[in-house]
Amino acid sequence: MINKLKSFFRSVKGTGDDDKHIHTDPSGPPFEAYKGNQPYLFISYSHKDSQVVFKEIVELFHVGYRIWYDEGIDPGNEWPDEVAQALEKSAFFIVFISPNSINSQNVKNEINFALNKHKPFLAVHITDTVLPSGLLLRMGDIQAIFRYKMDEINFTRKICRVLPEKLIDNKQKKSPSPAF
Repeated sequence: MINKLKSFFRSVKGTGDDDKHIHTDPSGPPFEAYKGNQPYLFISYSHKDSQVVFKEIVELFHVGYRIWYDEGIDPGNEWPDEVAQALEKSAFFIVFISPNSINSQNVKNEINFALNKHKPFLAVHITDTVLPSGLLLRMGDIQAIFRYKMDEINFTRKICRVLPEKLIDNKQKKSPSPAF
């Protein structure tokens, strides 16, 4: 995995025409959520943190990770059912922790659902956040990365060491975004 990352960082060129699945509207979702039968990441976050979270998941998308986030809900479908189905089928759960997310009932529900289903779990703290007692009780011994204390390259290296390679679609790999 480290060799793949080294190769990835050496190939930094910026986005190109091959990034057909990357959306260019900065206010909207950055790419289409994964739909398929391969193992994928489920991303939980507060919509108030979209700008920060989208930047992070775009980097994971460029590495090749299959990612589902709530952009993947088809219009007209029941939101809780779609989220529950996506989470049930996911192979790994990532929650982006911030004051906004710990106050979001939807994020709390997703955390509880993931833990109850024994999903592999990673908390990514995007700001210094004190977990309320209930979440601390549920997540106290869960692996966490303190993103706000790290630069982009070290964060990407660390998260890629944690995430299983089976979640990477080599055909999906893109050129790194200009942020790299």
